[in-house]
Parts: sequence; structure tokens; C-alpha cells
Amino acid sequence: MSHQGSEGSGVGGCIVFLIALYFVLEFWKGFLFILSFVIIGFIAFKIYKKKRQQAKENWIPNNIHKIEPKIKEKLKIAASYEKALIENEHYRSGTPSAEPRVYHTLEERKVYLETVEEKLVETFNRLVLPKFPYLAPAKNLWDIQYNSSHFNDLFFNLWNGFKRASNEDIGKKAEIELFEKYGVHPLFAVEVANYVQPRFSQFINSITELDDSKNVIKIEQKIINSGLAGEKRLKEELDLYRDVLTTLYNVRIETEGSSVESDAIVASNKGIYIIEAKNFSSSGSYSIRITKDGQWLKVWPNGNMEPMKDVVSQTNRHVALKQRFINNVLREKGVFTDYVYIKFIIVIANDNVIIDNESDIPVIRASQVYNYIQKQPDVLSKELVSEIIEIFKEHTLEAKSFPHRAYEQELEEWLNFVIPAAEYCSRAGLAHKAFIDQVMTYNNNLPTQLLYYGYDDLSYPVTADLEIARKFENTLTM
Repeated sequence: MSHQGSEGSGVGGCIVFLIALYFVLEFWKGFLFILSFVIIGFIAFKIYKKKRQQAKENWIPNNIHKIEPKIKEKLKIAASYEKALIENEHYRSGTPSAEPRVYHTLEERKVYLETVEEKLVETFNRLVLPKFPYLAPAKNLWDIQYNSSHFNDLFFNLWNGFKRASNEDIGKKAEIELFEKYGVHPLFAVEVANYVQPRFSQFINSITELDDSKNVIKIEQKIINSGLAGEKRLKEELDLYRDVLTTLYNVRIETEGSSVESDAIVASNKGIYIIEAKNFSSSGSYSIRITKDGQWLKVWPNGNMEPMKDVVSQTNRHVALKQRFINNVLREKGVFTDYVYIKFIIVIANDNVIIDNESDIPVIRASQVYNYIQKQPDVLSKELVSEIIEIFKEHTLEAKSFPHRAYEQELEEWLNFVIPAAEYCSRAGLAHKAFIDQVMTYNNNLPTQLLYYGYDDLSYPVTADLEIARKFENTLTM
């Protein structure tokens, strides 16, 4: 009896196992079916995506014949401007030089700097407005900077727009081939924009910078005015003692093949003194320290020190040359006297700077000059002083002119260099914008890199006024 029960339970276990196995197999069968469906779907999606990508990549080459007729006139215009740019003598000469091109005395330079803004405005309007008539005439330096920003925007947008055509993007090869077919070379356009824009921008910013501490014209004007103000302050002080001191101003003579000029020469029985006026730190932003060995240092409020240009060496040269000159002329005139020595005084012609002089160099303020000279012993007779004064008067020449930058001439050279490049880049940019517009007209499913924001307002060169831009674009075929 017990044996038969064991057999019955064994059969029942097998049946349960078979039933369980059936359900397990059915489950895996469904799972494998779903898995196979997912894998097949994934592979199909990848194939579809690849074919779609290939279709996008091939769309421009396959449809370039649709685009070409729409933009060929703009391509021809751009090509003519590219050819003209390559042949343009101003562009071929490279960026203009900033070498001085005009000679001025200090007084002439002062007047020039006071009127240079008018000269720059006239030059800018004369050259730019005929080529870019929608720009408002410049009235001041800020207007020049603002109008010049149109050039910079043009070059920047052209560079970025054509840069797409220079990368591994959709339709690159076909696009470049189409442009080059008509003589427009995208890589050359990028090169032009990349070369011109930063250099032109740097020059314009240097002369139109609103911050006076960065504007090269304002900096030069400050230096010139400071020097002339120092000379004026010295003259006002010395003229107070004109009854006892004879002073000659801006004395320039030529001797031994050199031209030497002094701010002032004071003659009295106390001797002959060459006076050089320096208007250092007229704002009091730093103090001056002169070490025992004669080194001049700027001392800033934080304690930092900066070496200054050697003031004394040039003064010593002037003293030596004029000293030999005056003694030679005295001998030629038959005036027999002991050798006449000339001394020098360096005058700091403002009361704002603090001076710490550890040397024996006479560095004083304008108000101290008379007292300093009066403390010296008598060394010259009245007759000899008069003779020396007459010699200097007889041989004094007009103030010498020195080379300075002619800013309006520099601007003219820059504009002659930039305008042809701007004209070419404008035409090339308009042709490229037309290309992109045509692509998107026929197929707006292409990647968004074809839609570069810089071309949204591209005109000639760039303007936010679309109505003016559209009107002006109609003249590009002229």
C-alpha cells in the first residue's frame, strides 16, 4: 500500500513540473519575441536615421542646380569685388604705418590737437559716406567709433558665417565649389575678415576712446599742455624779477652739428643759468625721489617706485654745447675774459608734486629760482653779461619742428585699406546669406547650423534698420 502511494505522488510531481515548464517556456517565448521586436526596431531606426542623415548631406549637392540660378548674380558681384580687392594697392600694401608724418613745434602741435577732431570727422565723412550712404554723418569722435562698429560687425558676421562653410558641416564641399565656380573663395573671405577686423578696431578705438587715459590723442594733448603749462608757470615767475634778471625764453642755437634748445636762459652777475622746466606729476599722483647717485624715481602712494627718464643727461649736453659755443664766440669777437661757465637748474613747474632730493642736483620749484640765483657769488661783470645776452639773441633760431602723428592722414590710410575689404565682405556675405535662404526655402529640415544669426540683419555693411538695408541692397547690382 505504501509503495503505490509513492508512485502516485511521483507522477503528480512530474505533472506539476511539466505544467511549470510549459508556463516558463511560454514566458520566455513572449520575452524573446518582444526582445527581438525591440532589436529589430532599433536597427530599423538606426538605418532610417542614417539614410535621413545621408539624405540631408546629399540634399545640397543634389539640389545645387536649384540654388545656383537664384544667387548667381550676387556671386558674380561678389567675385568682381574680390578681384578688385586683390588688385587694390591700399589693401596689397597691408595695414597702414603709424609713423609720424607731420612736423610741428610744440605751439603748433597744441593748436593741431585742439582741431584734430574736426579733421578726423571731415576725413571720415568724406571717405565713408559716398560708399555707405545710409550711415549718418559723423559729428564727433564718438560718431566715428559708432559708425566704425558697422565695419567691425560686418567682418565679424562674415567671418562667422563663412566659417560654417569652412567646417565639416552639411553641404560644405558643394557650397564651396559653387562659390569658387564664380570666383568667390570662402576661405579668402574668412582670411580677409580675420585680418582686417581686429587691426582696424584697435586703431579706431585708440583715437576715439572715450576714456581720456586710453585715448592716444587725449594722452598726447595732456603731455603737450602739461609741458607748455610748465613753461608758462616758469615765465610768470621769472618775469617778476625782470629788473634784476635778464631772461631769454626758448633759446635754440645750432652748434657743432647739433640743435640745442633750452626753456630759458637767465643771465646776471651771478652767472649764466640754463633752466629746464618739467611739469612732472601735475596732479600730484606720485612723488619724486632723486637718489644720491642722481637716479630719478617715481614713488607711488603704495610705496612702489618706478625709474624715470634721465632728466640730467640731456641738460648736461645742452650746457656743454652752449658753454663751448658762447666762449668760442667771445674769443671770435675779441672779448678776452676768463672761461665762462654755464650752470643749470631743473625747475619742477607745479606745486603739487613732493620732491625728495638726496643729490646735489639743483631741482627746485619756480618760486625758488630767484632766491637760489641770488645766493650765488658774483662772477660776471655787467658788460660781459650784456655781451653774452646779445650773442644768444643774435644766434637764436626759431623753435624747431619735430615729427608728430598726423591722425587724420592715418585715418585716411586706414579707411582706404578697410573700405575695399568691407565692400568685398559685404557682397560675399550677401551672396552667402542668399545661398542659405535658398536652401531653407527648398528644405527647412536641414540642421540649424545653416541658420546663423549674424546674417539676420546683414546689409552693407550691417544695420538694424531693415527698411534702409533692403533699399540699399537693391543698389548692389549697379
